[in-house]
This record gives sequence, structure tokens and C-alpha cells, in this order.
Amino acid sequence: MSATQTNITPPIQIHPLAELHETAFQLGIIRQRNLILASENLMMKERIQALEAENKELIVERKEGAD
Repeated sequence: MSATQTNITPPIQIHPLAELHETAFQLGIIRQRNLILASENLMMKERIQALEAENKELIVERKEGAD
């Protein structure tokens, strides 16, 4: 090989299914995040219900104490 020759690499070819794999991966991440958010949402709803029930009990106790 002489000094004037250069090593030419072929252009990179992207596999036709690569975009589908990338999309599936991104959808998997989005689905996982949605499941986490839905789970957090349900836990918060349960916590709110428990606090509301406790609040009602305290209101009844206060009324009974005032009588």
C-alpha cells in the first residue's frame, strides 16, 4: 500500500428492522412509566380515602365531645 492510498470504509447500513426495535424499546419504556404512574395514582387514591375516613371519625368524635 502506498502512502497516497486511503483506507475507505463502506457506508454504514441500517438494518430495516432497527427502527422497529427502537420503537418497541421506547414503547416499553413508556409503558413501564405509565404503569408506575398508575400504581402511584392508585396508592394516592387509597391514602386519600383513608385520610377522609379518619377525618370523618375525628369530626364525629369532636361533635360527641362537644355534647
